[in-house]
Amino acid sequence: MSTKRNPIKPFMDKNCEARFDINTSLAVITYRNTINPRLTASVYEWMGKSLAVGLEHKLIMTGCIFDFSRVTLFESSNLGTAHNKHKDLKKTHASALEQFPIALIARTSYQAAILRTMMRLNEQPLDHPRIKMVKTMEAAEAFIKQWHEIELERTGNMKPVSSETG
Repeated sequence: MSTKRNPIKPFMDKNCEARFDINTSLAVITYRNTINPRLTASVYEWMGKSLAVGLEHKLIMTGCIFDFSRVTLFESSNLGTAHNKHKDLKKTHASALEQFPIALIARTSYQAAILRTMMRLNEQPLDHPRIKMVKTMEAAEAFIKQWHEIELERTGNMKPVSSETG
């Protein structure tokens, strides 16, 4: 167990918990119940702050897991908010967001359909090699590990991720 202090503060809400695990270098966002525009905006704000703090403290983010497996309702107005906040985050942290794998956990066809719609809105191909929809946390962690192994084989080095743009 690491004794390093984690400078990235977690985000807690009745319908979401977001944290950066300093030991695994993964950001894990776990949603439950209802996702609405207010919650989405708060999570994107947390992500932006976390990337900035990570850069300041020279932390390397190796992946991100979004767990939607306990979501029962996505408010329809959330799609527009998610699209706009995604664009805003990409403007500030494009290079960081494009360098690490993202696993999306969806257990039901409803959850998967909403996530596919969000990917289309954000102009991300459903077969993007860096983004994968899975059904469990174990599969999410395995995808991230495999992605880094493939990246290491392809490039000769594991991609360290900072929040620098450019």
